[in-house]
Formats: sequence, C-alpha cells, structure tokens
Amino acid sequence: MGRFDGWKSKRAPVIIGTGPDMTKTLVIGIDPDTECSGVASVNKGTGARELFTAPFWDVIGFINQFRDHIRVVVIEAGFLNPKSNFRDRAQISGALQSENAVAALASAKRVGEKISEKVGRNHQVGILLIEYCRREKIPFMGVQPIGHKITSTRLFQQMYGIKTAKADQEIRDAFHLISGL
Repeated sequence: MGRFDGWKSKRAPVIIGTGPDMTKTLVIGIDPDTECSGVASVNKGTGARELFTAPFWDVIGFINQFRDHIRVVVIEAGFLNPKSNFRDRAQISGALQSENAVAALASAKRVGEKISEKVGRNHQVGILLIEYCRREKIPFMGVQPIGHKITSTRLFQQMYGIKTAKADQEIRDAFHLISGL
C-alpha cells in the first residue's frame, strides 16, 4: 500500500496498528491540533470527500460514527521527528547584537518555549488518537511528517482539485496524508 511522499527524498517512518482493512471503503487523514484538528475523509467506493476541522472529541466522534466503514485512519505523527529546540540562529544572533542583549535573548527564549509547548501539546493529541485507534482496534497508521507543507491554496487546488481557504492548512495537511492511498 503506497502513500504519496510528495517531494520527499526518503520514506516517512510509519507506526502501523492493525493494518488497513481493504474490504472497507473509508480512508481518514488527521492532522492533530490542540484546538481543531484537520480531518479529511475519502470514500474509495463512491469518491465522496469530506474535509473539515474539529476539536479532539468531535474527531473521536467522527471516527466512532464511521468505524464500521474505516479502511484506515492516517494520523500525522509529528512526535516521530527528531527533537527540535525552536531557536532561530538569526534571531539569537540579532539578539546578541542588540543594545540590551540579555532582554532580547530572554524574549527569544520565551518565544521558543511557547512554540515548544504548543508543538508538544499537538504531539500529545496525535499520540492520544493513535492510542484510541489501537485500543478500539481501528486500523490506523501514524506517519512522520517529512518534506514540506502545501501552503499554497492554488497549488493544492491544482494537485487535488479541491479549493480551500488560506486558513485551512490543517485540512490541506490531513488530505495530503491520504492522497496516495
């Protein structure tokens, strides 16, 4: 079973649960987020697509509602990425050259810590979704995000024929996860 790897130079590491159930028709992609996760589903039998954002418990409800039709749930597993500290070299260099280097470095540190906290919380949502699917014996794959996001709405529409709003990055990421399945 292939997965669209886009412009990536290597295959993404994958966590596989029970494996896809090819007798079923629904493929779901989820880009986890603490506020609203991106969700994309494609019915392989009819071609029907649904793309939306939803808070964690609504995503769980969506999975439960269609559990008897799920071929596989593909979850972005950002926690598989190597550790990052979210400190920009240029930002730190600029802070050191400022008049009040201590205050500038402290500010850069606070920004990095806030980003790290948000990323960690998003990772936890992904871990919980994977654990839920594992516990409920719902076929799933956790896929490490490698490569680039499709930030251009025009490029996304050219690739997949789906028009999205600029703010719908989570939806584009969720659909991109399942595009090659």
